[in-house]
Amino acid sequence: MTAIEAILYVVEDIADKIPEGDYLKLMDNLKKVYGFKPAEGVSVMSMVVERVRQNPIVLQHDRQTRMKIKVKQEIKDDATKLKKGWNICENCDTIVLDLKEHQASKKCRDGACAKRLVKTTGTTENAKLKKGITLLKAIRVRED
Repeated sequence: MTAIEAILYVVEDIADKIPEGDYLKLMDNLKKVYGFKPAEGVSVMSMVVERVRQNPIVLQHDRQTRMKIKVKQEIKDDATKLKKGWNICENCDTIVLDLKEHQASKKCRDGACAKRLVKTTGTTENAKLKKGITLLKAIRVRED
């Protein structure tokens, strides 16, 4: 006995308790379900598979699995960097790959300022002086 036949027997048992119009609708729908045949060449399984593939979560997962894997960059010590063509910035003594880009950065300007402070004062404890210089530069910028 199929599932549809089992439903049909249950409906027949309670037919006297269901209004006639509802009984006819129920039987028509059971007939449609029983007579349903998927389009030629298309199986129910292929329809289910296609529906699952169109699910937003499945689509997102599929996109993630197709993403290129980033290669981990090895951490190089200073000697290896210099052998591979990196440069030492004369302004701030930092080892960099792109010297022109680095020298245009704030990091280089701050490093150069710190280097000049060490040469001038003879000590590396120059945090207060550096803060004072930064405040003076800010005042100058406001006046311009």
